[in-house]
Amino acid sequence: MNKQLLHQYLLFLFSDDKIGIIQLKAAEATRSGLIEEATKASVHLPSYYAGEILERLLLVAASEEERSALQAMLTGIMRKARWQKLFPWLAALAAALLCIAMYWFGRK
Repeated sequence: MNKQLLHQYLLFLFSDDKIGIIQLKAAEATRSGLIEEATKASVHLPSYYAGEILERLLLVAASEEERSALQAMLTGIMRKARWQKLFPWLAALAAALLCIAMYWFGRK
């Protein structure tokens, strides 16, 4: 699956003009269905793509429950992205500390 193409397709589906049409014409059940299917699709996307899609879905959400669920999902994705950026630095720090400890204990 081409993730960039899926991202572009979801952005096309939730562009400003289409969000306006959805807000004016769609019933709440239709909005819920759109949000559910789009979140299923965005699970397969990397965090830098999924975040943008979830922000667009917040505009479509009809109820406060959907907004809070989308906001929680967005927060979780951003937290996961932050850990993925931080993990290599933590691994390098742990390896450096281990090397220093081995040096000090090997010297004695």
